[in-house]
Amino acid sequence: DAHDDSLLDLDKVEKPTSQDLDKPSKEGSNTVMVKNLPKDITLKQLFRLFSCFGNVMKIKIFFSNPENALVEFQDAAQASTAKSYLNNCPIRGRQIAVSISKNPIIINIPYIPEGHKYLADFSNSKEHRYRIAGSKNCNNIARPSPVLHLSNLCEDKHEDFYIKLFEG
Repeated sequence: DAHDDSLLDLDKVEKPTSQDLDKPSKEGSNTVMVKNLPKDITLKQLFRLFSCFGNVMKIKIFFSNPENALVEFQDAAQASTAKSYLNNCPIRGRQIAVSISKNPIIINIPYIPEGHKYLADFSNSKEHRYRIAGSKNCNNIARPSPVLHLSNLCEDKHEDFYIKLFEG
């Protein structure tokens, strides 16, 4: 995707308060409403962004207003986490608004054609990070950041190699 590397304006991200993170979702909805998205954002870009905070099941971009989308998670706690970390997050110069949706799920559609522009089912995705409830992955969720953490680096490579690798 052409815009993947510049999706987030990381230097403008605000850290959620501990109160935001400790609040359980009162609504109990698995779905968040996302507003003020860039018009050219893709389902795959939304999946990659929101799957950092939980297992994304489905995404629906509104046909009549592509700046709005619904993102359905595996459970309400994951939806609440995504809301806490991504609400007011800057994406390509726009401040997105993320709220818990009144709709607990995106309507079940028996068949979604591959490559559909406005609706995608990711429930069987191999890219889910939180397959095991309570796994250590759940403890490592953090807000978007301009810092990239690397591990398992090759011992025979010098630091300059990695700096060049990630230069824009």
